[in-house]
Amino acid sequence: MKANWEEIIVLGGEGGSITLYGLQKDGNWLFCRERNESALASLLDEEDWHLLTSQSECVGTWEEALALIEPYWMFLSPMHVHPAFREKMWTEVQQRGQEVWKKRGWERICVYGRPY
Repeated sequence: MKANWEEIIVLGGEGGSITLYGLQKDGNWLFCRERNESALASLLDEEDWHLLTSQSECVGTWEEALALIEPYWMFLSPMHVHPAFREKMWTEVQQRGQEVWKKRGWERICVYGRPY
């Protein structure tokens, strides 16, 4: 990711990770998603390795940022949530109820600030 971008949410799974990055400028945030499935490289031919990573377009609102990681965030393990977004993310977890897996992991990170 580019310099000055911060990790907002990092999600982990068996094959890789999804990271929501944010850049704060003039009091506003810009968000972008990066998908990295490099752990699956051994299953692909070398010519297909470019398929293992991708980056989304950038968006300017929290709702649009959540849409970039939807529905994956509900089913993957939360690895990191930026302190400025923990309360917002915890609210999302609570609103989704039973749809969210790893709820205790989200609670550890969002409420108590502890790693998963």
